[in-house]
Amino acid sequence: MDIQLLGQLAALIFLETVMVVDNVVVIIAQCSALPEHQRALARRWGIMQGAILRMVLLLGVTYIGQLEHPIAWVHSLTGLTISWSQVLFITGGLLLLWMSIDHIEEATDPAHHLEKKKFASLPMVVFQLLGISLIFSVDSVLSLVGVTKVYWIMVVAVSVSVLVMLTIVDRLNEFIERFPGYKMLGLIFVGLIGGKLVSDGLGLHLVTEEALYGGLIAMLVLQTLNIVRRVRLQRHQVSVAS
Repeated sequence: MDIQLLGQLAALIFLETVMVVDNVVVIIAQCSALPEHQRALARRWGIMQGAILRMVLLLGVTYIGQLEHPIAWVHSLTGLTISWSQVLFITGGLLLLWMSIDHIEEATDPAHHLEKKKFASLPMVVFQLLGISLIFSVDSVLSLVGVTKVYWIMVVAVSVSVLVMLTIVDRLNEFIERFPGYKMLGLIFVGLIGGKLVSDGLGLHLVTEEALYGGLIAMLVLQTLNIVRRVRLQRHQVSVAS
C-alpha cells in the first residue's frame, strides 16, 4: 500500500477522532441542563444523530463538495462571491462560540446553571444537539474532502470516528465528572473551533489546523501534569499526617 495513502489515513483518523471527542464533550455539556434521569437518553440521541449524519454526508460526499461553489443568486444580486460552505461555517462557528461561552459561564456560575435547568426540556435539547451534530459533521466531511479524494480512506476514517463516538460517551462523561478541568478544556477548544470556522468562512484562514490541534495537545499535557502534581501532593500530605 502507498505510504502516502497510509499517512493520509492516519492523519484523517486522528483529525476525525479529535472532532468526535469534542462533539461528544458538547453533547455531554448540553445534556447537563436536563434532569439526571433524562441525560443518558439525550446523550444517546445526540450520539446517534452525529453518527447517522456523518454516514449520510459521506454517502453524498460528491454533493458536499458542491457546497464550496459560489451561490449564483447572491452573486447576481450583491456581487459578493460566497458559498454555502462559508454560510455554514460562519453560522456554525458563531453557534459554537456562543455555546462555548454559555457553558463556561454555566460551569463558573451556579446561578446561571440553575436558570438554564428551569427552561431545559428533552425535545429542546435533542433539537439543539441535531444542529450541533450537523455543524460538526459537515466540517468533518469537508475536512475529509480537503485532505484526500480516495473514497475508501474517507470511509475508514469516518467509520473509526463513528465507532469512537458510540463507545466513549459514557466513559467520557464519567471521566469529566471526575476531572472537570478536562471538560473546561474541551469547551475552550469548542470555542477555538468556532473561531476557526468563522475565520475560514470569512476567507481569512487565521488559524491552521496544525496550530489548533497542537494547542489542544499542549493544553491536555499541562492539565494532566497539573492533575498528577495535585494527586502526588495529596498523597504526600496524607502520608505526613499519618
